[in-house]
Amino acid sequence: WGVARVELIFETLLMVWGLVICLIYAVFAGWVMKISHLRKAMGFSNELFYNVWRIAVRLVLPLSILIAIVAVIGQVL
Repeated sequence: WGVARVELIFETLLMVWGLVICLIYAVFAGWVMKISHLRKAMGFSNELFYNVWRIAVRLVLPLSILIAIVAVIGQVL
């Protein structure tokens, strides 16, 4: 009985850990990294696509990751 419960807890911790790392990457790419360096690294030729990507990385992605973390934790509880 205990092994099945430990597996569930370990799987949940790994899922939350992975989502937290993704959140850190998203915050770094969207808020910390300089715009000029980011544009060079990504190689966007169109300004519209770059702005849409930047909004998605700054707002949509972190909110989606936070919702996923809450869903994973809520599933266990």
